[in-house]
Amino acid sequence: MRRRRLGLTAPACLALAMAAASCGGGSDGGSGGGTVTIGVITPLTGGAAAYGIGIWQGVQLAVQEINDNGGITVAGKKYQLRAKSCDDEFTASQGVQCGRRLASRDGATMIFSASSVTAFPLMAFNEKSPKFILMAIANGPSFTAQGNKLVVRMINDLSQTVPRWVGELQNYFKAKNLTVKSAAVLKVNTEYGASWTTAFDKAWKGNGGTVPGIAGYDTNATDYTNQLVSLLKRKPDAIVLTTTCEPTALAIKQARQMGFKGVFLSASSCSGGKQLTANVPGSLVGTFLSEAVPSAFRTTPGVEKFETAFKAKYGSLPNGPAAGASHQGVKWFSQAVQKAGTTKDLAAIHGAFDDALGGLGDDNLFSVKSYDPATGNIEMSMKVGITSPAGELKAFPE
Repeated sequence: MRRRRLGLTAPACLALAMAAASCGGGSDGGSGGGTVTIGVITPLTGGAAAYGIGIWQGVQLAVQEINDNGGITVAGKKYQLRAKSCDDEFTASQGVQCGRRLASRDGATMIFSASSVTAFPLMAFNEKSPKFILMAIANGPSFTAQGNKLVVRMINDLSQTVPRWVGELQNYFKAKNLTVKSAAVLKVNTEYGASWTTAFDKAWKGNGGTVPGIAGYDTNATDYTNQLVSLLKRKPDAIVLTTTCEPTALAIKQARQMGFKGVFLSASSCSGGKQLTANVPGSLVGTFLSEAVPSAFRTTPGVEKFETAFKAKYGSLPNGPAAGASHQGVKWFSQAVQKAGTTKDLAAIHGAFDDALGGLGDDNLFSVKSYDPATGNIEMSMKVGITSPAGELKAFPE
């Protein structure tokens, strides 16, 4: 459903020298336009590096495709995009430093955040000078419920998707005559992990299941033995994983080595790619995904096109859906800037994401159905991904 756009107006810039920083980073080169800067805050080192690098690669590919096709046209002027990355090392403190640098020094109009680890602290200052639109892979319900007028969600609100995901999982288990009633949670100690676990606990119990234990760990943990010992004592049918691919794969490996023969249920942070190659034969991974997650399901025309371009540029397919999310995010942002007819009025650009959604076409890899300009919230399709004993990822329902 389409929603009315807010008619907000951003404060005018007071000094030409501060225009790029204070008004969002669109540098005006006269009749020829200039450049629009996109900042990317993502883990490029540490335990979530592969996830973060995928996001950066998706952004770079989108920027290249747009610029190779002449850039964007804003109020009759041509602009090129440029992307600047900053390694947050999957920590909030480093993410804040990245945000301030990208906004102040690099004049980013929009900053793409790879996770809620960074996204939430960035909201403390993205509406202050220098302002920037914050697009994030953050599916905690509170991300778009704090009244911030410059945020855009690039993944579903988990309070909406987790109940549906759990319902589809239970349908799958019934169809396959599998008994999966008790699910223990290995929870990453972030806002995302807490919100996801709360939503899962409520939905799972609401479907007749039990949650015998929850064990937390830090974002850059490299060993889950103590947590798994605690959970496996409770003899769960399933272990729920809530983090990115590298730690997810390690947790699966360690749990199998410790004798766990049940199933794994994985959150959206990891689906496909390295996780699948790390799983031992016979594992089952359910994860809520959009109907067009790269490297998983090819059910929209743009996914195959995206994967072909990605492989041509980087020599391999993306290792998970995050690269597709950042790629779509850049394409969506560029459409919004053009619809708004300005590179500097951030409120106008934020409001234009609604109209811009229809202009994405095949680049709408995640089948985003609607956008609410009042909050930055989105609605998108989802399915459950099931890995077969051979490691192939299939959608349910098909």
